[in-house]
Amino acid sequence: MALLLWASPGLAEREHRVRRGQSLSRIARRYNVDVHDLAAANELRVTAELREGQVLRIPERGYYYVRRGDSLNRIATENNISAAELARVNNISRNAPLRFGQRLVLPGSEGGESRSEAERRWGRPRHRGVVRFMRPAFEEEVRIRPLTNRGAIRRGPLRRLAHLLRDRRTQQERNPHDRLVRLLTQISDHFGGRQIVILSGYRPSGGGTRESSRHVNGRAVDMRIRGVPNTALRDYARTLDSLGVGYYPNSSFVHVDVRDRKAYWVDRSGRGQDADYVRDRRERETIDPPSE
Repeated sequence: MALLLWASPGLAEREHRVRRGQSLSRIARRYNVDVHDLAAANELRVTAELREGQVLRIPERGYYYVRRGDSLNRIATENNISAAELARVNNISRNAPLRFGQRLVLPGSEGGESRSEAERRWGRPRHRGVVRFMRPAFEEEVRIRPLTNRGAIRRGPLRRLAHLLRDRRTQQERNPHDRLVRLLTQISDHFGGRQIVILSGYRPSGGGTRESSRHVNGRAVDMRIRGVPNTALRDYARTLDSLGVGYYPNSSFVHVDVRDRKAYWVDRSGRGQDADYVRDRRERETIDPPSE
């Protein structure tokens, strides 16, 4: 069954279905993108022959798509940015290996929107890097700055966040993964520093939570943002690499988790119902539901 996904025009990923006789260069000219970026975004050679009906992902503004032989230093030099900042924005190390077609966020852009575009849409954070959290289950709120100016995790705020994300049933705590902390900070800044409402954070295995769930190892949260539609949160999260995104149209949250590869799923079930996973046939991301 195909599912119609509601995507905001500014964040939705564009696709092109190849017609007879079209080439990469012709399609690149149509969308005003670099042919090398178009090829890399689809893991193709520039000279690749296309087949009729083939679906191509159109490169988005604010991103760089890794080409064969690229390195972080080379990409940074070509785009007049520092390799350290490029690594920080993408939550990778300076010497991290890059894969062909990998999508990197360029500093100064956020999820395909420039910083100024995001600020016009969602407002400017009063203090960039400061995150406001709310946990309705405990009626608790915290306001923390999780990262130092150099991007390192601050241990005091980490402990406060771990306490907020504790298991509702057992009160057990576990420090959230560093990448999850950076992700939540990035999401907060993108949406103007609006309050992040956490529905579920750390959960030990048992009681309906499987050992394989990313909630068990502090890599996942179920969340929403005050004043932001879940569809907008979903669309932004899907622009980020190495992230799992679960959309629950009949529930009140979006699931996000950090992982080694990108994944996306849609579950139409309501509260207390069995999972009802569906997929749009046009989807490129792996359907990889969380083990809960």
